[in-house]
Amino acid sequence: MNQAFELNELDKQMPNIFAQCDTLYFDFGENNELDQKLFTWIKQLKKQNRIGKRVPEKLHFLAPIVAQMRLYKDSIEKSLMREAGRISVLAHKTAMKYAQQHNHEAQVTAKLEYTMHQHGSERTAFGSIVASGANTCTLHYRENNQSYNNNVLMLIDAGAEYQGYASDITTTFPTGGVFNEEQKAIYQAVLNTHNAVLEQCKPGADFDSLHALSCRQICIELRKLGILQGEVEDLITNKAYQRYYMHRIGHWIGCDVHDVGNYHDGNAWLPLQKDMALTVEPGIYIFPNKDLDEKWWDIGVRIEDSILITEKGYENLTPGLPRTVEEIESFLAT
Repeated sequence: MNQAFELNELDKQMPNIFAQCDTLYFDFGENNELDQKLFTWIKQLKKQNRIGKRVPEKLHFLAPIVAQMRLYKDSIEKSLMREAGRISVLAHKTAMKYAQQHNHEAQVTAKLEYTMHQHGSERTAFGSIVASGANTCTLHYRENNQSYNNNVLMLIDAGAEYQGYASDITTTFPTGGVFNEEQKAIYQAVLNTHNAVLEQCKPGADFDSLHALSCRQICIELRKLGILQGEVEDLITNKAYQRYYMHRIGHWIGCDVHDVGNYHDGNAWLPLQKDMALTVEPGIYIFPNKDLDEKWWDIGVRIEDSILITEKGYENLTPGLPRTVEEIESFLAT
């Protein structure tokens, strides 16, 4: 910065600074008080036109320009996101083991977030979700205040922030160390969907095509289990999956966990390109339903990774977690 002024000089100095500019970039609509100040300063300049002061000829909305820049991660940003991912993975793995030794969501939350801070994270990237049993079916469960027993699933959706960059991971695992048959079946269905979507994460794909793929795969999986009935195409057309999968496949990630940036340019979905970062997070959530066998009730599974688009595919920014049924059970047994 070439100059600095006392804050009480703001109204005096800003018109002078504006008078030196042809173009003004501003984040309109974010702060009503600042919006009013901006137009007051411009009005002051217009009154001084006769003494040679000029008004910026162009006003540009700043947010879309910055958002477009933030879509693409440079080498330093990628390094910071990898470190945020590393810390997050370590915290998730620690929490998975800790959950077997305790019986309250708050205890697991404390261990999870302590581990993040212990390894260099300044703060969590968002409010951690630590949900057990029926709570796994609530998408944005934040209470984290229930006790649980050792035969339910636990869903942890949490990420560390590291030097201003976010990570976002969801793990789902059995608190008793072993999946029962229904838990295993739903977990495998989500994992199959997660893997199918990851295979298509490459330049040229877009969020809509990835989401459509996830909806199709979930319909296929739930039909195999008898939870949905009918032809796959009809299930997709009728959006039968929405009863069990009610959110999108993912979001941009970077300086914010739900980072800025358009998904659609007004005419078409924005194609993924090298150095864009996003999450992939399919899920299945089964609330009590009189039309469905009770054995499926209160099973919620989500699997999420943060990824970076590369020249030909993707890089997982959150590697190292046990993901298959066998890997999870083996990890929890050690």
